[in-house]
Amino acid sequence: MDEQLLMRLNLLLEVGEIDEEIKNTVIDFVNNIEDDHSIEISEENGSMLVSHLAMALARIKRGEEIEAIDEEIFKEVKETATYKEMPKYYSQMEKALNIEIPQVEKQNIANLIKEIGKDKVEVTVKTDIQAANDVKLGKADYYVGACHTGGGGALSMAIALLTREKTATLSMPGRPPKEEDIIKAVEEGKVAFGFTGDHYEQVIPILMRELLAKNE
Repeated sequence: MDEQLLMRLNLLLEVGEIDEEIKNTVIDFVNNIEDDHSIEISEENGSMLVSHLAMALARIKRGEEIEAIDEEIFKEVKETATYKEMPKYYSQMEKALNIEIPQVEKQNIANLIKEIGKDKVEVTVKTDIQAANDVKLGKADYYVGACHTGGGGALSMAIALLTREKTATLSMPGRPPKEEDIIKAVEEGKVAFGFTGDHYEQVIPILMRELLAKNE
């Protein structure tokens, strides 16, 4: 397995978000995909896949509910040649992976933050692990991430590096953002925020308003 992907799993293991069994299951899954289909899964193309799969398996093991994927998105995936060639992975992808979409709308989110904050903010687009580590090291004040579920891929590295107590999921599929939840998250001192990509235009204006007011 790619060393950086393994580092992701080790971080999640060290902070108790996953256990050894889940780590090994994800490693086996990645290795099997690579061997069976002659592809290389790396940090660049597989970071969200690995992070989301690990977090999803942990939620399933804890008996927590997994948000269902949008049927239209899943229908398109099922129609691809790659998916049809991988019947033995159907169950694993449907129940554990839930087809995580890589961090979405990164530049659109950055542009909206900059538009609202103007010269009061500096915005940099980075990978999730780089951004979370910058917050941990004091190089950045806040982390903002988006993915299909609002929590898995968007916040897994922030949870691992900053602790769950410092993160907040502001929206999920079927659960639009609420102004009172965003206000509460900022008041509680959260520094990493996750939401679904299609909600960024609702989340960012409220989040920026509260963060700017807090730091005046």
